[in-house]
Amino acid sequence: LFAFGLIAIGIAPGQETFVAIYSKNRPEWTISELGVYTNRSVVVSLYDTLGTAARSFIINQASVEVVICDAEEKASALVKCKSECPTLKYIIMMDACSKQFKDTAKQAGIAVYGFDEIEQLGAKLDPKPSLEKPKMDDLCTLCYTSGTTGTPKGVMLTHGNVIATTTVFQYLTNVKLSNEDVLISYLPLAHMYERIVENAAFQCGARVGFSRGDIKLLSEDIVELKPTMMPLVPRILTRIFDKVTSTSN
Repeated sequence: LFAFGLIAIGIAPGQETFVAIYSKNRPEWTISELGVYTNRSVVVSLYDTLGTAARSFIINQASVEVVICDAEEKASALVKCKSECPTLKYIIMMDACSKQFKDTAKQAGIAVYGFDEIEQLGAKLDPKPSLEKPKMDDLCTLCYTSGTTGTPKGVMLTHGNVIATTTVFQYLTNVKLSNEDVLISYLPLAHMYERIVENAAFQCGARVGFSRGDIKLLSEDIVELKPTMMPLVPRILTRIFDKVTSTSN
């Protein structure tokens, strides 16, 4: 429905359309990603930690037409930079936003839609267009590096790249996921590591639960979601270890 909703508001499917996702981990992130892929379009991930200059650079370099955003504060920052980002035409809000924000965006030349609204428009679209499936060599995502100096560097990954990496991940790590498994999504989906592991989970019918994105609440999220698998990096493991040892002492 989300893929059809994008078409309903005038966003053309195909490899010429670049859609940015600017959000913390949540179900709408993944729904947006899969909807964009369904339309053979390209996902551009924006980190929460990006500064104004880096964010505008990415939007301009990728000619981003649509940004799917979670919070009004971040969306307002995009509207303020409209003069620096002439390709930006649409903002799709995951959370509710104020009328004042919508009016300000409209004055800047940006149309604002709610996430649920896009799905509803997709459901109502009639007739529904026949969509061409993505090809292995199609561009899947532009993943911008987070740890390099100077301007952000966009890594061009095809659907074939992602499928191959997901397959190799399962083979080399000997991970045998099933529909009994639960993955907790904590690491940023703007990173490919998290997306690859989630792809592996979906391929095997496993479930994905989304943490609240706060390291202080992570232990509570783990208790609630009861994950059998958790993608992490050494820095996070160190913080968990320090918290456990300090509590035990």
